[in-house]
Amino acid sequence: MRDFGGKTALVTGGASGIGRCIALRLAREGCDLALVDLNPEGLERVKVEVESLGRTATTHVVDVTDPGQVDALAAEVSPQVLVNCAGVFLLAEAETTSRAEFEKVIDVNLWGPLNTFWAFLPALKSSGGHIINIASADGLFAIPGSAAYSTSKFGLVGFSEVTGIELAAHGVGVTAVCPGLTWTPMAENLVTDGYRRDRVDSLIRYFKPLVFTTPEKLAAAAVRGAKKNRPVVVHTPLVRLLYFVKRLSPRLYRDLLGRPVHWMIRWASDR
Repeated sequence: MRDFGGKTALVTGGASGIGRCIALRLAREGCDLALVDLNPEGLERVKVEVESLGRTATTHVVDVTDPGQVDALAAEVSPQVLVNCAGVFLLAEAETTSRAEFEKVIDVNLWGPLNTFWAFLPALKSSGGHIINIASADGLFAIPGSAAYSTSKFGLVGFSEVTGIELAAHGVGVTAVCPGLTWTPMAENLVTDGYRRDRVDSLIRYFKPLVFTTPEKLAAAAVRGAKKNRPVVVHTPLVRLLYFVKRLSPRLYRDLLGRPVHWMIRWASDR
């Protein structure tokens, strides 16, 4: 989609972080916004910001894991741009992740985009719209300590690629955006049960200048990639380098990065 002007964009996870920044970026591109989240106060704050840019915004408190709620929303809003940004993160190895924890992460990160896809596809097809799925570097190469999250994001990248091919004949573009660590409220609260706050803080302080991007930079890259109808946007030079190494030699990636990262995750654990 080369021109977002005059379009309506629906953004899930639009109350904060990456979703907020993408909503504001799209508003600057001329979009009106339908903001979706479970945080009504955050939605109202972003609505005011969108309106200050001269665009209109509606707010919708909707659980994207509930197909009924999403279908009801589709009866109210007919977007030409769909941005799936709602997500949750879990810092845990596969062995220590419960079935319930896996299900929660996959419900939000994968079933959420599937639910919105089915609900809004008729509107997107009729308008030749565009879908932006905020995935992750964890959907391109495995990062130890994020078993459930990586599983969900690999699924979202695959779903984005196959639907991008299937919907091309209908004029609908699909872009999967794969950033590394992005400094958002979710990133500031990475600790889950079983990890030491002080050690996680030490890792963040050391690696933040090297591996973190900002949600504003990510939003700009996502919109730029969608305007060029790119199937995948791999954000930040470091992520592109690691993705290249993984494709060049999965074994080399495992030995040079996977094992050291696994050691750091184990070091931060209190188990």
